[in-house]
Amino acid sequence: MTESPIRLSEQLRLFREAHPPRHLDAAGANWEYLSAGQGGRAVVLLPGGGGAGEDMFTLMAGLETDFRVLAIGCPLAITRTQDVMDGLAAILDHEGVAQACLLGQSLGGAFAECFMLRYPERTASLVLANIAHFGKLRAAFIRGVLPLIPRLPRWLARRRMRSTFNRLLKGHPEKEFWVSFLSAEIEQVGPVGMSNRLRCLRDAMDGFPASRADLLGWNGPVLLLESDNETGFTKRERLALRRLYPNAEVHVFQGAGHLSFITQPREFEAAVRRFLNR
Repeated sequence: MTESPIRLSEQLRLFREAHPPRHLDAAGANWEYLSAGQGGRAVVLLPGGGGAGEDMFTLMAGLETDFRVLAIGCPLAITRTQDVMDGLAAILDHEGVAQACLLGQSLGGAFAECFMLRYPERTASLVLANIAHFGKLRAAFIRGVLPLIPRLPRWLARRRMRSTFNRLLKGHPEKEFWVSFLSAEIEQVGPVGMSNRLRCLRDAMDGFPASRADLLGWNGPVLLLESDNETGFTKRERLALRRLYPNAEVHVFQGAGHLSFITQPREFEAAVRRFLNR
């Protein structure tokens, strides 16, 4: 049974009451993150777009019954992937987590890969959702376009993002809630924050592992979560990611797009649980 947008709003309210944000100064920025659950197995959630930790609140609420879960957002002042890695490591130290499964969606997946390359001993496993590595031509195009995006008038950028969310969530019964939720977050980020996150994306693209040799011997378990109607990455790019992790488990969501953790929340959580429990 699918929850109505009103019911989901109530879930978010209760979630916020039970999960007050924590703060930590690290890597030249103030980090806000959420912590829940307990036990020896830790999962770190890294939302897409460098968003807030609560973006994945439905997943966190489901996993916290059996796992220690940290949901980490990206500070607006951060512009370098290196600072993201340092900040994540500092939070893990502060929370007493020696090793964790990193679950990243979209840009969060890029951060998860970069963290694995820098801190392989702290990365127990990877869950990479709706992420791949851009081909050379697309990467060059994106690098050229990124500096132009923050120059768009704020009203135009706001309209463009809302249109994107409406397209990605078309036909979804909870579309109104999520479009409002995500649009409010983008509005809070503002032009400077969006510009900085785009700089993080460009920096992360330069840090992607290009071959098995780049993994430096790390051979932990990997789960790739893909969507059959993915719009963020081409089929060729997704296949290239599979070749990079030839032993990875692959789960493909049918009838899903780039925001699979929103459109297929139960299937998403179930796939992650099966992977973690194995």
